[in-house]
This record gives sequence, structure tokens and C-alpha cells, in this order.
Amino acid sequence: MVDDKSKQEISKRLRYFAHMRFGSMKELAANLGVTSSTLSQYTTGKSIPGNTMQARLRDIGCDIEWLMTGEASVVQSDEVSFSQEFKKIRKEFSTLMREYNNFNKRLQRVESLLFTLTEEYKLPFTDREEQERSV
Repeated sequence: MVDDKSKQEISKRLRYFAHMRFGSMKELAANLGVTSSTLSQYTTGKSIPGNTMQARLRDIGCDIEWLMTGEASVVQSDEVSFSQEFKKIRKEFSTLMREYNNFNKRLQRVESLLFTLTEEYKLPFTDREEQERSV
């Protein structure tokens, strides 16, 4: 059984990890796939991470030996850190590309509507490239 002082030390290290790695508890919870309320059980010292939670923490780059004991493990997980950073960047890139594609589709719809309106009302229509060239 882990005493209250040890629970507090573990919770302190977990909060430190959250802020250093993800910037906030909310981001850590999202990366762990748990709710903020579940995470708060660990960050307040009410509970300590069990095997499943430790595995999740390890997967996102936390040194479990350091978390549980305060001592860094002999083998540092630089490869895991790099892998996690790469996954994070790839996820952000995918999100940006999705947003760009959605924006581009909306822009095409607007241009199409503008073209339709100009045809309907016989208004002069110039596309973006022509407008940019004239500037």
C-alpha cells in the first residue's frame, strides 16, 4: 500500500509531466483518453496510476519509474519521445489539411454562387487571378 505522502509526490510529478509535455491537464487527459475528472483522481493524490494507466502514460512518453519513485530510469526513452512528437505533428498536419480542404470547398461554392449571380443579373465578373493581376 502506498502512503499519502507518496501519493502526493506521485501526483506532483504527474502534474509536472502534464505541464511540461502537454501544457495543461486537459491536454494530458485527452492524450490519455480519459476525462479530466478521472485524471484528477491521480493529480490530486486520491489514487495512484495502476497498470493500465501506467501503460497509457508510458505510451505518451512518461518515464514510469520516475513517476512512481522520483528516480529516472537507466534507459531514457528518447525514441518514444521522438515517436510521440512525430505522431503529434502528423496529427496536427492532418487537422490543418482537413481544415484547408474544407475551406477550399467553401471558397469554391462561394465562387460558383458569385458566378451564377453575375450570369443571372448580367453583372461583370472577374475571377481572383484577374483581380490580383490588376492590383
